[in-house]
Amino acid sequence: MNNPLRVLLAVPDPSEVCMLKLALQRRGARVVAASTATSALERAELARPDVIVLDDNLCSAAHPDLGESLRTLLPSAEIILLVSGSSGIPRGVGLGLLYCGVKPAPTALLVDTIACAFPGRLEEQPSKAPALTILCVDDDPIFLSSIRRILARRGHKVTTLEDSRRVMEAIPDVAPDLA
Repeated sequence: MNNPLRVLLAVPDPSEVCMLKLALQRRGARVVAASTATSALERAELARPDVIVLDDNLCSAAHPDLGESLRTLLPSAEIILLVSGSSGIPRGVGLGLLYCGVKPAPTALLVDTIACAFPGRLEEQPSKAPALTILCVDDDPIFLSSIRRILARRGHKVTTLEDSRRVMEAIPDVAPDLA
């Protein structure tokens, strides 16, 4: 894509960033992440994102004007605000929000919102994700059997181990994408 969409994920929790970042990258977006207010401002200035996904937890007492600072720095950027509850919208973010939702917001909803706001800037969603090689470790054989069946139905190659001591020696042979 000759003009990829630039997205800043200003979210403190890496587990919340992971799926959204992957989904956007699969559709051709350039994604940068920031887990602090300071890094969000630095990355916004460098990356010049078209969209900012902003977690209200970054708009804390340490930097209550983060939303206003981002809006001033990038007046044309769309902002998606993820809020913890009904605490209100952080200062400076309220005008021109693309979307405001309570966390956790589903990844598909956020990607669709971004895709609708920027027609033609994200590649079409891949028809099918590639199969992964997955290594599952648990001391419960019934759980392992269930998870193997579920993942195998989705086309993934699954290796299971009940003994966690064997994991390190099995990794070179299994070469998992996910463990």
